[in-house]
Amino acid sequence: MISYLIRAYKVLIEAWSAPRAKVNYIIYENINLYLKKNKKKKYGISKYLDKYHGLSKIIAINSWDYDEELDEYYHEYSSSFFSNGKIRIKNYNSKRALIFLSGYYSNANDVFQNETHPQYLLNYCKKSNTSLVSWDSVFQGKRGQNAIYKNLNSTVSAEREYSRFLSMIGTSLWNEYVNELRYAVKMINQFYNNKADLITVGWSMGGAFAHLVPMFTRKCKLVIASGSLARFHDLIREGKTRLHGFFFYPLNSIYYFDLEDIVKENNLSNCKTIFIFGENDPGCLKSSYSLLKKMYKKNQENVHFIKFKNYGHFFEPKIKTEIFKSIKKYP
Repeated sequence: MISYLIRAYKVLIEAWSAPRAKVNYIIYENINLYLKKNKKKKYGISKYLDKYHGLSKIIAINSWDYDEELDEYYHEYSSSFFSNGKIRIKNYNSKRALIFLSGYYSNANDVFQNETHPQYLLNYCKKSNTSLVSWDSVFQGKRGQNAIYKNLNSTVSAEREYSRFLSMIGTSLWNEYVNELRYAVKMINQFYNNKADLITVGWSMGGAFAHLVPMFTRKCKLVIASGSLARFHDLIREGKTRLHGFFFYPLNSIYYFDLEDIVKENNLSNCKTIFIFGENDPGCLKSSYSLLKKMYKKNQENVHFIKFKNYGHFFEPKIKTEIFKSIKKYP
């Protein structure tokens, strides 16, 4: 019994100490020097997605069905690496739909049903006459409870267990998340017969992936990334890689693309990008913001930045209001 208590105490100490550990900048500098020494022309996000696609096999369980109780449509699918997923659509407008990619600790129920949750968006979409589309990513909601180990009750633990071995088989959580994202976009377009304009909004973790939706459909011409603005190179250079979970880092991607390359690709395909964030948000690096702002100084119409003074990493009502103001301006 005493040994169990000692172990529990050590686990608590470890959990408390980890986020407070000092950064070893010497090692980060060595990694950064290695990248500079081996710097080469980036191959591009499109080539990366072609080469490093996800490996989990996704199969449709149904086409699209209607849930009378929730008054929404849904599509279910199976995944060979993860538990079954479900895409949900609240269809207010058959010509315009908002794809919402939620944050790390939230889930689709929060977005559609939990009126007290910061990421509840149903009323905002109803007022703006915009359909709402969302789903649980691989560890969110009940999917996390049915992951490779059942009932872990921890998104962090589920993420860690997969990250132990995915690189051995040639993939990563990022690649698998994107694999499902690609599938979801295909099914959403199928639901709307490719006739609805798609707007992608992401918060925090979702904001990091929101930029990828235009890679999979020409129907998305507006991306709003909120609470996420960080380049891989800046995270390494500044010793801040711990700011994001394992999900943030794609397999073998450093010589293919960084955030600015995805934004550039979307800009070339006439997709507008808006970054909305708090100036004190630790997940939004000042260096990444400065670089992108400088790149698009003469093209703020297509790549725009909205920064809230004294705000941190919270999905505040004012940020949501700004998101839907931006959507309203969108033709």
